[in-house]
Amino acid sequence: GDVPLIRPETIARLVAERERTGAACVLLSFEFADPTGYGRVVRDGAGAVSAIIEHRDLPPEHERVRECNVGVYCFDAAALFEALRTVESHNDQGEYYLTDVVGILAAGGREVAALASDDAEESHGINDRVQLAHAAKLLQRRINTGHMLAGVTMTDPELVWVGPDVTIGRDVVLEPMTVLAGATSVADGAVIGPDSRVTDSQVGAGAVVDSSVVVGSTVGDGASVGPRAFLRAGTVLGARARVGTSVEIKKSRIGAGSKVPHLSYIGDAEIGDGVNVGAGSITCNYDGWDKHPTRIGDGAFIGSDTMLVAPVEVGAGSVTGAGSTISKDVPPGSLAVERTDVRIIDGWADKRRREHERDDAKDK
Repeated sequence: GDVPLIRPETIARLVAERERTGAACVLLSFEFADPTGYGRVVRDGAGAVSAIIEHRDLPPEHERVRECNVGVYCFDAAALFEALRTVESHNDQGEYYLTDVVGILAAGGREVAALASDDAEESHGINDRVQLAHAAKLLQRRINTGHMLAGVTMTDPELVWVGPDVTIGRDVVLEPMTVLAGATSVADGAVIGPDSRVTDSQVGAGAVVDSSVVVGSTVGDGASVGPRAFLRAGTVLGARARVGTSVEIKKSRIGAGSKVPHLSYIGDAEIGDGVNVGAGSITCNYDGWDKHPTRIGDGAFIGSDTMLVAPVEVGAGSVTGAGSTISKDVPPGSLAVERTDVRIIDGWADKRRREHERDDAKDK
């Protein structure tokens, strides 16, 4: 319905009240300081509920009524269906109002009772995007409060968004601008944020996600991500692994204690334990038609700016020289270097500069 903040406990109270009174209908009501937009609960001289009048159809004599219909009811089923047969559309909008059933029942001598809600937040209805945003904020506060009472630290709860299916352990710290969504779980002692989004992922105990995006991935115990990293679906980081600044990982396994610290793309890769991937290194996994795997053995050292042209395997303990393009498998314990000789032409830059200066002088 349009009252999404209603609590199960309130529904139970409503059902219990109908069973206790035997009324044909028990409706939930609340007295709003500003009842604009809500249907009013109208009572007769004896104080019994006689009707609900929608705001657009409200006559002047009832404009000051502050008791409003929340829009939640518990009916006697037989009485409800009987009354529905006589509902008409004689109103400002030409619609059939369910709320007219209340007046029909009361006019027919059936008892209608109102149960006053004791929670203003759960009584808010939604009729436009402004009210939707307000309800979402109230629900988020409710969720965040529950996590904080269970031992989660939020340095600014108003700037943390946690989905309803997220589970969070104790002593977790959530910094501002953090979003946890989907079927995400965060283990004890992890730190997430600021400015991070984790969706459908598992974050291990003591792990850190700093200013990064994690989607459909697993971050091992004590691992660190970011700042400004992106873990795409299918990524698994082992314990104490590190993925650093401006690194993107896709559908890859990074072993325990391995590091991809700077400016790299790793896709469709299996990286062993204790591997260091130097800055600017990339797995060239796509040939224009298909994706191909890269495998790096335990303890390997990938020099900065290494291009690993998949499919390719670098054996355990091997080293690749900085700036190399590796398109062949590297045996364990080997050094792979692929470079052309540096050619130095003495005086070339000075000569080129003088030529430009002469051309500039002619143009003037």
